[in-house]
Amino acid sequence: MVSEILENDDNLRIMESLVSGESVVINYSELGRKLSKNRGTIQERVERLIKNNIITPPSFPFYHLFTAYPLLLLTNMDIPDCVECQPRIKRWIQDDPKIIAAYKFRQGEYGTLIFTLHKDLKEAHEWLSVLPHMLETVYGVEKEHATFNSNTIYISNELLLKYDPSTSINILERDSQKGEVCLNGHCIDQLDVSILRYLLTGKGIKYNRNRITQTTGLHSRTVEKRVDQMLKEKVLLEPVCRFPELFMPPGYLLSYMLVHLEHPMNAGLNSLLINENIPIIWKTIHSKYNLLMFHIHTDLHDLYGDIDVNRESYKILEKAQARYLAYNSLKGFSPKKLSLQHIESKIKETKDQKK
Repeated sequence: MVSEILENDDNLRIMESLVSGESVVINYSELGRKLSKNRGTIQERVERLIKNNIITPPSFPFYHLFTAYPLLLLTNMDIPDCVECQPRIKRWIQDDPKIIAAYKFRQGEYGTLIFTLHKDLKEAHEWLSVLPHMLETVYGVEKEHATFNSNTIYISNELLLKYDPSTSINILERDSQKGEVCLNGHCIDQLDVSILRYLLTGKGIKYNRNRITQTTGLHSRTVEKRVDQMLKEKVLLEPVCRFPELFMPPGYLLSYMLVHLEHPMNAGLNSLLINENIPIIWKTIHSKYNLLMFHIHTDLHDLYGDIDVNRESYKILEKAQARYLAYNSLKGFSPKKLSLQHIESKIKETKDQKK
């Protein structure tokens, strides 16, 4: 059924409009009713949160991306610090849709950690092998700086155990109860936090069927049925706003952790699955470790989150191999660009088939 959805031109046009956010809007009246505030107050607060880059405008996440690109690479690179080549390498990082995140990160000889998505191992190897030539010819990086050492961890998205980017609102709420919280220089109050919870979890967001009918020519009811099918098959997820860094509020810290759980891992794994500081977990095999996950921290003093030292998850995290990523990312987690490129390529395929 998923393949049928992705082979239909009208479906792809609907998808493009929803994933880009072009036809997705915030329902200020609904949010006002939920929060017992007038529509104008809520609209002003939401617009301020977006203007201050605390959240992004709403859109439908393209969850099929993890199926279309089932291979995740975590690649440590010793990218040179030369003054002339740095802006060009940063431009490549921003331009390449396969790079869904990149951080300055010091581990031995490596100084940059890049996260990329690929269709298969062959494509991943080709992407890595042509990098030096591409950096030299397309971005003008000198040959001596375009070739660098790398070390890669390969992760299968088929072994994704948890994916919950909105869990970070729980950490934000916890911190706001302890005192004033400021994000990107903008201090937020309890109303802002309540608005963020609704938007990050998909409440008070809708799509404009009329806008889609105008671009596709489909009847409004047909559009509704097709969107419902996309959600049912998990091609798309319900519309949400996201933090710009996807997994965490602005100014918070992200680490990735390699964890070893003894077999059977049920009890330990369950404690990690319910941990609010952990938005994503994969099964993997790397050295002695069998899980890879990201962990959200308020700051460097907050190593384990709000966990009692006697709880199972604390004991697991205490023994994890943790790598803390720089506050200022080269490219924050954002799979939208690759999602839209994939949808556009499918639209082109359907057009070519009609010729």
